[in-house]
Amino acid sequence: MVFPQIPLPALDWSKDNKQTAFQEWKELLESYFVINKVKDADKHHYLLLSSSPYYPQSNGFIERVVQTIKTTLKIYKSSKSDPQLALLALRFTPLDTYLPSPTEILFGRRIQGTLPSRKQ
Repeated sequence: MVFPQIPLPALDWSKDNKQTAFQEWKELLESYFVINKVKDADKHHYLLLSSSPYYPQSNGFIERVVQTIKTTLKIYKSSKSDPQLALLALRFTPLDTYLPSPTEILFGRRIQGTLPSRKQ
């Protein structure tokens, strides 16, 4: 878990799957003020939203990100490169034309990576 090292996120969008169904996971989320109802979001620090694992269209953006990660890891594996380099590249790559990279979202500023980047 990386929660102790970074600020808590304000939103977690996940599938209703086995990992999020465990009692220990639910207790951990409750300790971080996680709630399941949108109407109570302003009372707490954190909001947990979930979608159906059998209806991926409801979570298209996340499904696309997962597909990109899998493809990138397969490419690095076939070239016998370090998979950590693949993850590093993904962290520094912008999510969309209008969205910054995950690292930039997390830290709130541009971080120097190994890939060349342009200034805006």
